Amino acid sequence: MRVVPDTDSDGRTTALRLARDLCGTRATVHCVGFVRNSVSPVEVDYPWPTPEANFTVWASDEQITREGSWVSAFTEESPLSDRHWFPLLAALTGQSALQYTVEA
Repeated sequence: MRVVPDTDSDGRTTALRLARDLCGTRATVHCVGFVRNSVSPVEVDYPWPTPEANFTVWASDEQITREGSWVSAFTEESPLSDRHWFPLLAALTGQSALQYTVEA
């Protein structure tokens, strides 16, 4: 997980660092859309800001060069399909939208 510092108001710098870590130093990112996460009532162990949190969703067109476990995001059977931001993937037709995990 990457923490976005307060000085990176829309997350672009953090997203660009992630893209360059995964795809190489020439990677660029572009804004795909925005998510407003509203939670009510709040569960005691809910890990995100409440009652509302706003997120910018970034994507890169570069090929990933790092090893890892990859999960498809473009099918209804995707393990990501229950995420509140999943509908934004429709804007990524023809691009890679994958969740990346690295074994420690």
